[in-house]
Amino acid sequence: MTSNQLSNLPKKQALIDLPPDQRKANLDAALEREAKDLEGANSEQVGKMLAVVAGMIGCPIPPTPVLAKYIQMLTEYPADLIEEAGTFVLKRHKWNTFPKVAEFIEPLLEEYHERQAKHRQTRRLYKTFTGQEPPAL
Repeated sequence: MTSNQLSNLPKKQALIDLPPDQRKANLDAALEREAKDLEGANSEQVGKMLAVVAGMIGCPIPPTPVLAKYIQMLTEYPADLIEEAGTFVLKRHKWNTFPKVAEFIEPLLEEYHERQAKHRQTRRLYKTFTGQEPPAL
């Protein structure tokens, strides 16, 4: 069965049809991929996005302690979602004031929560099909 065929089947049914060793290998790969998709952005990525937003909106960057808090709060989220949030803010923010941190977080929360739910589901499937706790990644 090809990976395209597997992706077209319901996940649990696709796993049932595989031999146990392939089942575990697929689950290991899925856990690794999903963990990477949930990995938080680094400070440099967030700082760069915030600088671009400030420059394009035409407002000053907040003082260092405030900026550090923005960065701390936003590094929890994956880099690709941070970039999307920056673009979202640029398209919708109407004033030349620095956006609130919630303006960056709100547009990415749904996708972030979906990724978390998918990862939890894969961890449950791992335990169901292998009889083992999923590895910590």
